[in-house]
Amino acid sequence: MKVFIGTRNFLSLQEERLLVNFVRPLLNLRNLNEDELELKYGFFYRDLVPVQQIEEADFAVLPIGLNWYYKNHQITSVRQLSDKSKELKIPLLITNEGDFGVKSVDPENIIIRQSGYESHRLPNQHASTVFISDPVQGFFNGNIEYRQKGDKAKVGFCGQAASGLIRGAKDSFRTIVRNSLYYAGLSVYEPQVIRSSTRRRSHLLERLRTSDLVEDNFIIRDKYRAGANTPEERYQTTLEFYNNIVDSDYILCVRGGGNFSVRIYETLAMGRIPLFVNTDCVLPFDRVINWKEHVVWVDEPDMNRVDQILADFHANLHPDDFMQLQINNRELWDEYLSGKGFHKHLVSDIIQPLVKKGQSK
Repeated sequence: MKVFIGTRNFLSLQEERLLVNFVRPLLNLRNLNEDELELKYGFFYRDLVPVQQIEEADFAVLPIGLNWYYKNHQITSVRQLSDKSKELKIPLLITNEGDFGVKSVDPENIIIRQSGYESHRLPNQHASTVFISDPVQGFFNGNIEYRQKGDKAKVGFCGQAASGLIRGAKDSFRTIVRNSLYYAGLSVYEPQVIRSSTRRRSHLLERLRTSDLVEDNFIIRDKYRAGANTPEERYQTTLEFYNNIVDSDYILCVRGGGNFSVRIYETLAMGRIPLFVNTDCVLPFDRVINWKEHVVWVDEPDMNRVDQILADFHANLHPDDFMQLQINNRELWDEYLSGKGFHKHLVSDIIQPLVKKGQSK
């Protein structure tokens, strides 16, 4: 397929940091050879040919996250690109970055974003994975060991979990302020549910910690990355984080500031089972992947039963199925949620069908 990379040209390495991941191998500002490109990005870009004129393209892509255009007062150029794409009946791929996301230019654009709410989802809005390096390769020399099923579900968590009414009130107040600015037309950051994410996380951890139905394996930190400052400290705290996943059957995965969980991707990459609390989330490729076959699914209204839901799931899982689920989850991350896998399926499962639909009109 032919792709038009819109809004401006990128000629220097200094500007590469602004580019969304999808565009980087297409422009190849670092002049990587084929082997280097394949190792870093996979194969998805090989079937894409950048063109100079949008009239020649099968689809267009915005090279920087939409947030940048709002922040730098360049949103008019995005609207012009969107209008031209619609006129030519070709899809426009836009990445909406950040915890909260910004309002879309046109609901018909393909929107890729990590955050967002299912109840407010646009027709062509899809969840992005969180791009992480393979932790199995980076910390465990490519070796992954799957766990045998025990009598009780062992649920892990390593990270910040500050509690307290004052912290929760501050979180809620900040959300109210952001939402008010949006509704007053003074901000483009989309409104969020007014509920403290730290209080939600603390409530879930306390429920699991005090339950006799499950075994907890929690490392609670006061600061992000335990306050690590040096590369050595960051390596050690990250290793501790992934060791916590390795030593657990299930990992609590619940939203943070934005309505998405980074931890769900880290858990799947390590071949473990997410204990996923659904807060009206959009998950990647949810029209292809049956997510309830890969996670222990807990809807937010059922949070007070999180221990019982997990215990019942574990009790009803045959030991062979418990092992196979871990294997399936690692394969799911590798095929769909790694950087290489995500972009491959973004092209084949999302962009190509829309290109064909436009060509048939």
